[in-house]
Amino acid sequence: MVSVAAIIALGCKKYDSSNDNTIAPPQLIFANAGPDTTVKLILKGSGYYFPAILDGRASYSLAGKIVSYSWTGINPGPFDYSINSENSDSTDLFIIEWPDFQKPKNVAHLFRLEVRDDRNNVDADTMSISTYRNFLAEYRDLTWDSTVGFVAYLNIKPKTDEIVNYQPFYGNYPFHPDILNLCEYNSDCNEIGNWRIIPWVPYDSIGLTDKNLFYSSSTDNADLIDAGEAWVVIHATPQSGIDFDRKVAVGVYRLD
Repeated sequence: MVSVAAIIALGCKKYDSSNDNTIAPPQLIFANAGPDTTVKLILKGSGYYFPAILDGRASYSLAGKIVSYSWTGINPGPFDYSINSENSDSTDLFIIEWPDFQKPKNVAHLFRLEVRDDRNNVDADTMSISTYRNFLAEYRDLTWDSTVGFVAYLNIKPKTDEIVNYQPFYGNYPFHPDILNLCEYNSDCNEIGNWRIIPWVPYDSIGLTDKNLFYSSSTDNADLIDAGEAWVVIHATPQSGIDFDRKVAVGVYRLD
């Protein structure tokens, strides 16, 4: 005869969470921040602004309708960004890579999307946008200012901001022989082999040089140079092989 105590002992089991067969509630909302991407082409004339798109339109809810989207950068680090519309399903994004020799050529920036539906279900997803740079700063879609006469020229400062004005690398050129580079814009400027290194020629030697492609200062006035009011001028002769009807890209400080 089995005792009552034995029956109680056999009928009572200690709860073991490792054997918990409780079924988790089904996921009813799914955030999709889009695939990871790499951005190489920058905005024309900007130097270090990388345009991209944040697209969460593949997100969906099984329980209702998605009523809110929220985009945030989750590892800002040594860069800035501007999201045009943080609460839209899809929005333009600008990543700002401030020129810095210490930054690597390829940097992954993470962005997070949180979505919520009208039943208050919430989900989040992340994606990365990698920026790839051949140069410290890069400018595209530039036109030659004049092709009249023996030497064509392209003034940098009126077309871009001051990152490529004359003073930042004045005096440094002997240590950086590849400081300024040129690429015909509608060729593949993402390939470093398509960039031509532009040699430096002093302002007062422009008429004497035998170089067919070179850059110099807009002036030799020391006061203007010290005041940051001088800028880079790129010169090219017909013998340079450049088609002056085509736009060009300019890269400053080639990165290793």
